[in-house]
Amino acid sequence: MSRRSVAHDAPRAVADAVSRLSGRIRTAREHRGWTQQEFADRLGVSRTTVVQLERGKLGSAIATYACALH
Repeated sequence: MSRRSVAHDAPRAVADAVSRLSGRIRTAREHRGWTQQEFADRLGVSRTTVVQLERGKLGSAIATYACALH
């Protein structure tokens, strides 16, 4: 039995909410004058992770939480 990714099957409302949230995160970072690398360093993650976060990419962990809340 294969399991599909929660991120792949997220309801449209979840994807839209994550998209809005990611835009707000980017706006807040830019408002503070931080580069993506500075923000990543503060979070303890890679710059690639920040890029994905700001693009609203639904990784499995955040998608699971968002779907559960939905």
